[in-house]
Amino acid sequence: MRTTGGVRGLGLSALMLAAALTACGQDQESAGAFAPYPGHVGPGGGWAPENVGVKRLVPVGDCVIGLGTRNDGYRTVGANWLGTPDCTRLDLFPAAGATGGDEAQARGGSGNGIGDVPAVAGPGEAVTGAADTFVRLGPDGQVTRLAELTGVEKPKAVALVRATRNLVAFGGYPGNPVAWLSADEGATARLVRLPRSGVQPEGSGGPYRAGAAGDRIVATGFTALPEGEVWASDDGGETWRFDRTPALPRDTNLYGALPTPDGWLLYGAAHDGRAPNVPVVVTGTPGNWTVADTGPMGAGGIIAATVDHAGRPVLLGRVYQPYEPGKNTEYCSVVWSRTPTGWQREQLGCGDQPASVVTTLRDGRVLVASARDLWIRPA
Repeated sequence: MRTTGGVRGLGLSALMLAAALTACGQDQESAGAFAPYPGHVGPGGGWAPENVGVKRLVPVGDCVIGLGTRNDGYRTVGANWLGTPDCTRLDLFPAAGATGGDEAQARGGSGNGIGDVPAVAGPGEAVTGAADTFVRLGPDGQVTRLAELTGVEKPKAVALVRATRNLVAFGGYPGNPVAWLSADEGATARLVRLPRSGVQPEGSGGPYRAGAAGDRIVATGFTALPEGEVWASDDGGETWRFDRTPALPRDTNLYGALPTPDGWLLYGAAHDGRAPNVPVVVTGTPGNWTVADTGPMGAGGIIAATVDHAGRPVLLGRVYQPYEPGKNTEYCSVVWSRTPTGWQREQLGCGDQPASVVTTLRDGRVLVASARDLWIRPA
């Protein structure tokens, strides 16, 4: 299923979202809106590194396709997951060894599906991703490589969005940001060069994450500068302009751009030495950004976000627990759900495999996943 939907009144009420962030004074602590489904991400097993597991969720049909990596006992390999009909479990898709029957793949040695690549829903029940080519994962598990991404040395897409007129993949290298556009579902690709930030290459990494609402696209990147870097397009990626946010908290990384009914919400985390990581929220529209006061939200950097069926942002965060010698690093997962009166904070628990991604399903439920567990909020 191709997911669509515009941003209603984008720019007209962008400041309303920023003002509401501090209107409640203190965030509310949720009584537990998310129901846990422990061990409902296959294939299960014991401890796995924090950087392994489901990293992306693409809503398809009544559930999702998961993209990420897994440890097959020998090394880390790409992996995809398919949700069950009720979307309370994710299983490897296609199952290791399901195609070709070769022994190495049966062990998972060559991974499965299209692995951990930026991806979007469509066409139909398929998923389209981008790596060094556009690539498609069909509903039967078959993988089809499409147009190559060319024009730069060692091309690799780091983000992908579906605008109304184009698929838009982002890549390049520091100081030379680019996008690849496809108007035919990845069958062909053409290079578009993005504006440079005007600083030395080491000061700018180019776009890293992006969001789209119709033909409006906003992309964010990591930077060594105090201000956040933003690339924006109003025509599906055909033309671009470069923008900066106001100064952000020290050591901020922006991890995404979320279109909401009240404007864009840029999110990330600030890491100030040994202090706990804290959420960073920037709202508004290109050329008119406001850095929100997130003090009332408490600790926890924002790593992923979605908009629920009511058009309200849901933010997923992670708090790093103090390091203890001889122990695996532990993290606590937290969700902030927007309500009419403020942000409602909910703890999902702590462990060595924290929640990593969140999305909204077709029926309005909100799904959170880690390498091992799921959490679901009713519609």
